[in-house]
Amino acid sequence: MQDDAVIVIPVFNDWECLALLLNDIDTTFGQHGLTCRITVVDDGSTTKAVACFRTRPYKNISCVQLVHLRRNVG
Repeated sequence: MQDDAVIVIPVFNDWECLALLLNDIDTTFGQHGLTCRITVVDDGSTTKAVACFRTRPYKNISCVQLVHLRRNVG
């Protein structure tokens, strides 16, 4: 199955808000009968990423990929 969209989200230390955003995206895409893939770009965060957002069973997000940057590039 091919996804309808790919979303790239930059994050710097705000993992709790990311989890909320992913839940909102999952709900919104479901309301429209769509699916997506998410690529999260960790922009050199100084706090560890919370793994729970990657293992949550989303209904309309097929996968969440995390890319780590060594330093913040703004």
